[in-house]
Amino acid sequence: MQVKHKFKGKIRRGIACLSFSLDGKRLAIVGVDNKHSIAIYDLQTETCITHSSGDTSIIAAIEFKKDNEFVTVGPKHFKHWTFNNKHIKARKGLFGSGKDKGRNKVDNMLTCVTFSSNDAICGSMKGQL
Repeated sequence: MQVKHKFKGKIRRGIACLSFSLDGKRLAIVGVDNKHSIAIYDLQTETCITHSSGDTSIIAAIEFKKDNEFVTVGPKHFKHWTFNNKHIKARKGLFGSGKDKGRNKVDNMLTCVTFSSNDAICGSMKGQL
């Protein structure tokens, strides 16, 4: 294994998960710190574009939707993020309609995420998509 780059400053205690932007110019990283910090790096200049606290809960996965949009998931956690220059903003996702009962109940323990066209597809601890 060969070290390609050491990310300094915004990410502390290591990297939990990462995702490359669709154009390959940016890298989103989730840190292993208490705030599960998120940092977006420009790979050409090797600088941090923006950063933010991620969530108090563990972030299990991060995935780009567009070059300036990504989502994060984890236990009881789904957030849609957008960033522009130094500004980063998150919106929490909703689980089910509140009317879901029994076997149709939505499992909110999310472990992974990917995109199919414009739709986020999340995997859960109970095997639901």
